[in-house]
Amino acid sequence: MRRGSDWTPVYMIIVIVIAAILFISLVKPLFANAQSSSQTNLDQAKGFAKGALFALGAVLRK
Repeated sequence: MRRGSDWTPVYMIIVIVIAAILFISLVKPLFANAQSSSQTNLDQAKGFAKGALFALGAVLRK
């Protein structure tokens, strides 16, 4: 048995924890940006749908 091999699981856990912290710190802002972007897209889609329904109503009234 090699010297220091008992520490290998501890090092692996430390590396996994650091990777998880980095992953969360990078992904969380991406989700926040996606949320604001999707809200903007939803507002634009609502405006387009209202315009399309208005135009369809004007065409069908004739």
